[in-house]
This record gives sequence, structure tokens and C-alpha cells, in this order.
Amino acid sequence: PAAAASLPTGTDKASQAARRKIFETWDCNCNGYLSLAEIDRGLLADGIAAPKPVVLRAFQAARGAVASKNARGEDYVEMGKEFRLLLLFLRQYAELFAAFQSVDTDGDRRIDLDELKAATTKLKALATALRCEARRWAGVLGGGQCTTKPDARFFVCDLGSCAAHDVC
Repeated sequence: PAAAASLPTGTDKASQAARRKIFETWDCNCNGYLSLAEIDRGLLADGIAAPKPVVLRAFQAARGAVASKNARGEDYVEMGKEFRLLLLFLRQYAELFAAFQSVDTDGDRRIDLDELKAATTKLKALATALRCEARRWAGVLGGGQCTTKPDARFFVCDLGSCAAHDVC
């Protein structure tokens, strides 16, 4: 999560310039949009270790977030708002994945009842952090929230019109 947190996601000129430089580096065939493979290679080349589920979910959430200007449509991430969203989603999903892994003590990518009971204190702290994160994302994306389903089996992140529901 720390490496993903260092990605330039701000709206200032310096962040925009840094994003453009990263995009141009990752766009190895210079076609003006990024495939999932290019994003994966770019993250590795820049030393950003993001788990595959994090990269895939961030890519799925970012692509098609805004109307496309090219014939390829929603299959790729374009420079501009989509690329900024990709970097924001990489950060958010990396944080959620790390929180999930801290509860999933046996590493089977599932949380059973014993793990859930053992993580009660962690989950209370996480709930507070999620409320703060949801408020931050609402400001960034113009609305949205992170909540838990009533049966508490998984988190659902609804980031308004920028992304569909994603299971974290």
C-alpha cells in the first residue's frame, strides 16, 4: 500500500505532469491508451508491488469511467481522468486488500468465522478508517461510500458514477 500511496493522484500541475510522464512510460506502444498488461508491466518496472486482484479491480473500475475518445472504447485506460482514477483505485484497493489480508490469517483469501471473531478490534478500527476514507473519496469523486453488506461477508465499494460495485 505504501508504494501505491506514492502515486501522483493530486489535481495540481505537478501531479498532472508526473502522471503524464508515468503514462507515457507505461504506454510502451505509444497508442495513447493502456491495456491491463501495460499497466501491470509499468507497475513492476516502477517497483510498485501491487497484488494481481488489486491491479485487476483498479483497471476494471477506471476503464470506461468517462466517455472514450477512441474506437477501442472502454477496453483500455486513457490519459486524463481515467488514468488518475486508475491510480486512485490502485491506492484504495491496495489499502483494502492489505486490511483483508490482516484479517485472513491463514491466507486462503477467505475470512471464516474464527478469523472474523479474532479480528473484531481490527475491524472496529477499520470501520473508522473506512468512514474517513469514504468521506475523502466522496470529495475526490463527487459522491460515494464504502459500506459492509448486512451479513458482513465482504465490503462493497460504491464510488458513485465513477465505478460500479466492486467486491473488495
